[in-house]
Formats: sequence, C-alpha cells, structure tokens
Amino acid sequence: MNPLNYLRPVKVIATGRADASLVVSTKYLTKMVELHTNEPFIGGGVGCEERRIAGPHENMYILGAVAAEKALAQAGKTLDEVANVYVAHNGSDEFVVPHASAIITHLMEREGRPAVDIGMGCSGGINAVISSFHHLRHEELSNFERYLFSKPKEAAPEDFSPEDFQKEYPGKVDLVIVTDLMSRYPNWRNRVFSSMASDAAAAVVLESTNGLGMEILHTDSAVYGGLGPNIILRSGMESLVTSYDPLLFESPSHTKRHYFEMDGPEVHKFVIRTFGNWLPKIWDAVQKELETRGRQPMDKQKVQLVSHQPNDRSLQLGAPAFGVPIENVYREGIRLRGNTSGASAVVAFDSAREDRWLLPDNYLFWFSMGAGLSRAAVVGYNQMPEWTSRPEPDELLIEKYYERWMDFLAKVTKVEEEQRKLHLSTRLHSDQEIALLNGLAWELKKEKEKKKRGKKGK
Repeated sequence: MNPLNYLRPVKVIATGRADASLVVSTKYLTKMVELHTNEPFIGGGVGCEERRIAGPHENMYILGAVAAEKALAQAGKTLDEVANVYVAHNGSDEFVVPHASAIITHLMEREGRPAVDIGMGCSGGINAVISSFHHLRHEELSNFERYLFSKPKEAAPEDFSPEDFQKEYPGKVDLVIVTDLMSRYPNWRNRVFSSMASDAAAAVVLESTNGLGMEILHTDSAVYGGLGPNIILRSGMESLVTSYDPLLFESPSHTKRHYFEMDGPEVHKFVIRTFGNWLPKIWDAVQKELETRGRQPMDKQKVQLVSHQPNDRSLQLGAPAFGVPIENVYREGIRLRGNTSGASAVVAFDSAREDRWLLPDNYLFWFSMGAGLSRAAVVGYNQMPEWTSRPEPDELLIEKYYERWMDFLAKVTKVEEEQRKLHLSTRLHSDQEIALLNGLAWELKKEKEKKKRGKKGK
C-alpha cells in the first residue's frame, strides 16, 4: 500500500485581491518630495510608477475581508467550509488586541473558529501559506491514519482503496489573508523609502484536492536575527500612524519611532545572495522530490518567478544569478502597486493570474525576502483554473465591511466609556489608598532610622 496513492496534494485553488482606492503616481510624489526636501527624488531603480494609498473608508481589516470574500467566491467555497484562517500583517492598523485575525473574521461573520495572526514582515504572506500547507498536510496524514485504524485487523488489501478513503474523509480547506498598509510606516519626506510604500490586501484558498490548482511541491523558510537591525520598525506605532496622512506630508507626532528604518545597501545584498545561493538549493531539493515521486525534472525555461516586490533593480540583478530569463520574472506588481510588504507576493500572484502571465504546466517559484531578516518560498506546479472576477464591484464590498467596522467600533466605544466611568468612580478610593500607603511608608522609614540609630549607640 503506497500512501502517495491515497493522500491528496495540497493546492492553491483560488486567489483574491483588494487594492486601496487612492492611486498616487510617481510623478506626483516626485513633486511633493522635492518640494518638501529640496532634494531630487530617488525612484529610478525602484521601477514603481504607481502606488495605492488607503482611502478614508478603508483599513487593513476591511481590505483583508474584501480580498478574502473574492478568493472564496472564486474557489466556490463558503467561510463555513474553511478549517483555519491565517492573517499575515506587519502591525495592526488600529488595535494591538483584538488581533487582526479576530477582527477580520468577525467582520466576515465567522465566530468561534480557528484564526491566527502571522508576522515576519515582507515574508509574512508566504509564511502564512507555508503554515496552511503544513496544517492541511497534517490533516490529510491524520485522516489516513484514522482510515487505517478504522479497518479490522483481518482486513485484506482489497478492503482498502484511495477512492474509499477520499470519500470518507473529504479534503480540508484553509484561507490565507495578507493585508498591510505600508503607507502608514515610512517617513514620506524620505526620498528613498517613500518611493515604493503602498497599501493592499490579498487572499488565497488552499485545499487538499485532486482537482485544479497550483500543487505545492516544496516549502522553505528561514530567519536571520543577526541581520535584523537592517530593517527596523519600533513598537508603539499603533497609537501614532492612524491619523497620519502621507498625501499631506504631515506627521501626528514629533517622534519618529513609527518610521521604518532600513539599511538599503545591506538589504539589497541579502536579496542578491538569496537569488544566487538560496534559490539554487531549493531547485536541487525540488528536483530530488520530483525524482522520488517518479515525475519529470524541471526545465528552467518552464520556471516562472513571482516574488515580493523589493524593487525592479533587485529583480533584474537576481534573476540572472538564479539562471532564469528576466522574461520569466513577474515585474508588473512593483510597477503598478509598489511595495505592499507581506501582501506583495500574494498580490503579485493574483495579478499575474489576472494578466494571464502564469502559464499552465509551468513551475512557479513564489518567494519573499524581508524584515527579520527573513525569507520564505513555495514551489508549485501550476494547473490553476482560469482567473475570474466577481461581478460585484469592490466599492460595494468595501461599503458592506465599512458598515460592519463602524458597528464594531461602536462596541469598542461603549467598553471604553464604561471603563472611564469605572475609573472615575474608584478614583477617590485610589487617592485615599495612595495617601494611606504613603503614610505607612513614612512610619516604616522612621522605624528603620530609629533602629539604625540604636545600633550605632551600641
């Protein structure tokens, strides 16, 4: 009995994307930066012509819910069919707690079911996909074990069949949501980093299935904490960034603790090393995996790369280091959407499908490098169904989730008001307690000095 004949592969079966509504061109941004800094704008090597900024009725929770609904509709699934929800992001737009996964699933009216947050900066989206892959793979193996033990000990080989197993144990479904508002974090007067910051959300649906989808063949991730200081975003930014309007170049506070700080040259070296050293190792691992499964080896002419969008220069230099033609690297993401951090790679995947750029029966190297410093990659065999869009425009979805967001905020306001009343009602008691404690402290101090004088007298 070969378990590979029983276990269904884990596949990405659908994608969805929610772009922020405000489009800011590089031409406009150049004028603004040069006006406020009296320095020339640096954006030539970035390759970004436009970036998206969240409008007044948008935030990371709303965009995340919109992207998730679009992905589920494309997959033909409902939220009730989803086992786990993974939400990757850099930092909550409004709250540290409740967590983003709790808020987004609440907006989508899913309560009392598993949902988790994942960080890891620009690698967060791919790491969330990797986490989902391992969860679904584990569920498939566990169900296979249950299937084996459900048979009597004297069962003959003909009593077992893949069809019987897969009918008795349907494949599980997971939802991965990646949402980031990168426009909240850079200093927009900085002529380098502000050139690429952008806002977006994206989602993918994964399933253990023999149907159409991108079959995940291999995953890999790593973190290098010693290189972490090359990209820094200090804590405490949640209370600062929500009122920050990058289009007006105004900061809500004199402090700069909420700004991203990055050593660009060192991060660029890390990206090039990743292309030149890490991806070839993944290539070798996948070739061995294919050989083990009795499948044909990969051909680099049939390999396509979709990555997090660091900048176009890194993609142009990195692709030859890996030995893949630059034509096989998806670059439209950085050109039209800039750097959306953890959402970038997932946004680019959906965008590449919409553009009909991803070819069937090709191998996809889907990866990210980012804060941590970290890296993550998924290698898949592409048999995705044709990309389809929802007939319902994004504006209606955003309006729906904005109304639910306002209802959620009303509950928050009620809790805050109750806490303020409680604080006022106990304030006198607290003052009396403090006075009492101060009096006790004074008595203890006098007693201690008295004993000290007594020891000296002896």
